[in-house]
Amino acid sequence: MVAFRRRRLSLPAPSEVAPRRLIRFLSATATWGVFAILLMPYVAIRGKGDEIFAPIGLEGAERAAFFGVPTRLLQEHLYATDVVWLDAAGFALHLSWFFLPFTFSLVVAFTERRKMLEFYCWVLATSYLSTLFYLLLPVRPPWMEPGITRILAERNFIQYTQADDNPFAAFPSLHAAIPLVIALFFLLRSERQRVLVWPIAAHGLLISAAVVYLGEHWVLDVVAGWALAGLVAWLFVSSRVSAALHRIPGDPLRLVQQLDAGIANLGHCTAPPVAEEGTEAEFPPERRAA
Repeated sequence: MVAFRRRRLSLPAPSEVAPRRLIRFLSATATWGVFAILLMPYVAIRGKGDEIFAPIGLEGAERAAFFGVPTRLLQEHLYATDVVWLDAAGFALHLSWFFLPFTFSLVVAFTERRKMLEFYCWVLATSYLSTLFYLLLPVRPPWMEPGITRILAERNFIQYTQADDNPFAAFPSLHAAIPLVIALFFLLRSERQRVLVWPIAAHGLLISAAVVYLGEHWVLDVVAGWALAGLVAWLFVSSRVSAALHRIPGDPLRLVQQLDAGIANLGHCTAPPVAEEGTEAEFPPERRAA
């Protein structure tokens, strides 16, 4: 007869649970703060994008690509009819974009901590890659063209458009790129939150439509943002890119992975299982024999 051995997990004492939960919460919040700090250089670089080259217009390219200018058509048929609720919805969608990276970074931090730093890297890579275009290819947004209204400024729901220190940082549109790159992260890398993919993608499509209608972006800006999101996703899931990063002296990718694992393990109990009373050693020899 085969002998059996019952084991139980060594659970933390009730007095240890609260401190460990606090450690996990503080570590997740702290990395959220680090993420915000790492975005600051991006904001500074983005603000310099209109100081190197003269901005160009995309209305001609838009007309050639779509046999018309979608922003003009939307505003002629919708904004001209004074549909205030539609403008308010566009404003709400535009504003909601600013909270997306931080909101979903917390979702990852509290549900899939081992992928927390990777999520941050996806968003940071998208942001910093966009600055290459902002520096080399500044673009006039639609509202700077005659006959197109900047609805956010005209409706004056909340005055925050003045905070934009570089209105020519339009191509590619991060309003289009960030929601899609978050959706792709949950699709390709998440194990627990894939249910979020379609809601995030749908929200991103609504934001993209809103920024075109509001006069903030050309459709070409939006398409370029989607392409940028696809590029970032490919960079992070490509085995060739990963192998190339591992060949860098010092292997910085492995260091990031080790840091990610260390942060994920903060506040977790790692004690080994402990044998219960009545284990194999307590049975008489004739009961343990096969």
